[in-house]
Amino acid sequence: MSSRNSSIEELRDICGVPNEALRASLEIWADGVTVSAIGIFGLVGNILSILTISTMNRLKLFYKLILTLAVFDLMFITCGGLLMVQQAFQFQSDIYNALFPHIIYPGSGFSMTASLGLNASANEFCMRGDTALEDLNGVKKVVKDILIFASNPEEHINRVKLILVRCESVKSAGFIASSNPISLDPEKSRSRRSISFTEQFDWSQIIP
Repeated sequence: MSSRNSSIEELRDICGVPNEALRASLEIWADGVTVSAIGIFGLVGNILSILTISTMNRLKLFYKLILTLAVFDLMFITCGGLLMVQQAFQFQSDIYNALFPHIIYPGSGFSMTASLGLNASANEFCMRGDTALEDLNGVKKVVKDILIFASNPEEHINRVKLILVRCESVKSAGFIASSNPISLDPEKSRSRRSISFTEQFDWSQIIP
């Protein structure tokens, strides 16, 4: 008989009764002990990162992104870790019950979403500089740093000027940000106008 059509009793005869004690032990060690240990390392690492970056003078945008990411990671480890540890150990606490609907549960989801968005922000930050300087000779961008290779001072100065010109504005999400007010990116606007919306779509192709 196919297992798809088998009853629960027949499947138990074939596979056996699950070992509840073993499953409970795995939950305690995997979701409880392991998550607690990793969470402690994460808490210590993020706290040290926050303290180190916050003491730096004249923080650049890249470091501000890293600092914000560390704060939200700290929040996620605290709220999300409490969720998993409580499910593993099944402890009862009036304080946990009071904080769960207002801080722990919404905080874990909010901080996880913020962390994912901030990771993308750091990538976007680096990509804008990479795109602006990718075709310049003797110029190499590494994360937030710009390396300039030149054989003499005059060549070095000229390449610095080219970099400054390239960095006067940046394109993002269909707009151009610069010292002037934010304006539409003409390339994006041209592409948008070239799309025709007058053709009638045959809905019978997807609606039976």
